Amino acid sequence: MADDVAADPISPSRYTRLSGLEPLVLTPELNFINVGERCNVTGSAAFKKLIKDGDFAKAVEVARQQVQNGAQILDINMDEGLIDSELAMTTFCKLIGSTPRLPVASITLKPSPLPPRTVPPIGAPSLPVVPALPV
Repeated sequence: MADDVAADPISPSRYTRLSGLEPLVLTPELNFINVGERCNVTGSAAFKKLIKDGDFAKAVEVARQQVQNGAQILDINMDEGLIDSELAMTTFCKLIGSTPRLPVASITLKPSPLPPRTVPPIGAPSLPVVPALPV
């Protein structure tokens, strides 16, 4: 068994492997990882307006454009005082999880409004990359 793992150049035990419809395996040959950062209410005024207005269909289009433009990971942030972050995160993740060709990307939730035991949020297309957050 150990020989099988050593012979497999993309073994999950050898390299970091992120999930989506297509795996993202972080190998030394991968020089750059494209993170789509437009699904972020604190970093994009246009995305924030879509979420605050409840226009999740157009918000999903923002995510789709990120993936079509090469994003391998979608950075999703719903942490904003004037919206229900948990509801917005869950709704958005359900929609991107059910949208063809969108779950191809891995997702990162930061900061997640959900307690760690509920990650991934219901409907998330993959187990998210959860960055270290201050305690």
